[in-house]
Amino acid sequence: MLTTATPISEVSCAEIATVNKPIQQDQPAARDLWQKLRAGFELEQYFDHPAVVQARQDYASDPALITLIQERASLFLYEILAELDKRDMPTELALLPVVESNFNPAASSGKGAAGHWQFMPNTARRWGLQQDWWYDGRHDPMASMKAALDYLEMLNQRFAGDWLLTIAAYNTGATNVNRAIRRRERAGKQADFWALPLASETRNHVPRLLAVASVVNDPSLANAQFASIPDRPALEKIDLDVQIDLDMASRLAEMNESSLRFLNAGYRQWATHPDSPQHLYLPATNARKLRLALAQTDPDSLVAWKRYEIKPGDNLSRIAKRFNTRVDVLQRVNDLRDTRIFAGAFLLIPLDSMDAQAQIPVINRAAARPVLSGSYTVRPGDTLHAIARRLRLSLVEILDWNQLSTTDTIYPGQRLRVAAPADVE
Repeated sequence: MLTTATPISEVSCAEIATVNKPIQQDQPAARDLWQKLRAGFELEQYFDHPAVVQARQDYASDPALITLIQERASLFLYEILAELDKRDMPTELALLPVVESNFNPAASSGKGAAGHWQFMPNTARRWGLQQDWWYDGRHDPMASMKAALDYLEMLNQRFAGDWLLTIAAYNTGATNVNRAIRRRERAGKQADFWALPLASETRNHVPRLLAVASVVNDPSLANAQFASIPDRPALEKIDLDVQIDLDMASRLAEMNESSLRFLNAGYRQWATHPDSPQHLYLPATNARKLRLALAQTDPDSLVAWKRYEIKPGDNLSRIAKRFNTRVDVLQRVNDLRDTRIFAGAFLLIPLDSMDAQAQIPVINRAAARPVLSGSYTVRPGDTLHAIARRLRLSLVEILDWNQLSTTDTIYPGQRLRVAAPADVE
C-alpha cells in the first residue's frame, strides 16, 4: 500500500492547525501528544536495526518533510491515539499514515490505494468503508482510521501478536507473508520478519515506520525538532441533517475551501452526501461559526441548483453529461421513477458552486466552444476544483474541454486545455 503522496495545493496545514498551536518553548513543560505517543511505543527494540538506521537517514536528509508531517499529524493524532489506547495497540501504528501517505487524506497511488491508510477498494469495502459517487470513506481520515485499526487487529491475531509481521501483511497482504514464512520454514531457517523473502517495497515499508517512530522518540537522531502539540482534539465534528455545498460550508465557516476539503476529503463531489454521511470536521473556531451560520440559514439554500427547461431531443443522459452529473442523480433529485422526460418540463440540476454563483447560462457546448489557446500543467497535489478556482474558470468547462469527469484522476505533469487568455503554468 506504499505510495508517494503530495501536498494538497493551496492548503496550509499549519494554518488549519492553529487551533492546536504549538506550545512555546519557554512555557512550563506539559504532557502533549508527542509525549503520549512515545509513552505507548512497544517496538523500541528494533529502532537500532541496520535497516531502520538506513531509513532514518533518509528522513534526516529531508527536514521539510518532517515539518510537513508534524503539521498534518497535529490535525489527526489525538483521535488516532485515543483509538489505539482503547484497543491497547502500540502507538507506533499512529505513524503508519506517515509511511503510507505522508498524512495526506487525499492521497492516491497508481495501484488504486487511497487515503491516509492507503486502502485498496475491495479491502476498504470488506472493512466497512462506504464508496459511492458522492463519498469515498478511504479518504475520510476518521472513518478510514477505524477501519485500518480493525484490519490491523485482525492481522495481528493471525500472526500471533507479531507486530512486524502484522505491518508487513498490511502492506503486502497476509497471503504473501504466510507464503514467505512457509518458504523459510521448509528450508529449516529463521522466519522472523527480517529474514523473510518479501518484495522490496514491504522490506522497506516496516523499517520506514520504525525509522519515523525512532525520530519521534529521539528527534536528535534526525537533527529535528518537534513543537509541542496540546493533548486535545484539533477538530470538531459537525453532524448535519441536510446536504450542504462544500463551497458554501467554507464561506459560512469563514475558512478556505481547500482547507475544508482537505479535512473532509471523503466527499468526492461539490457537496456532502445527499443521504449519509452528512458531517464535517473543522477547527473549533470555524465549527462554531458554521453552527451559528447554519442556525440562521434556510436549509433549502445549502446546495446550489439550476432550474433547466427540457428541450426537444433532450434525454437524461445528454443532460447529465452537459452538467457533469449522472442520470441516477438527476432521477433522485427530481423524483423520477424512470428515464422518461418531456420537452417543456423542468429539471433541478445540482451544480458546482462556482457555476451556481456565476449563474452560467445553459448553452450548447459543442456549438459554442471557446478557442482553447491556453494550457495548464497539473502540479503536485492539484485537484480539479483547486485548478478551476485558481484560474477563475468554470469547473464544468474545464471538464468539458478535457473530456474529464469529477471522478477522473489527474496527475502531476498532465497538461489541461483551458480557454484564452494565454498559458498559465
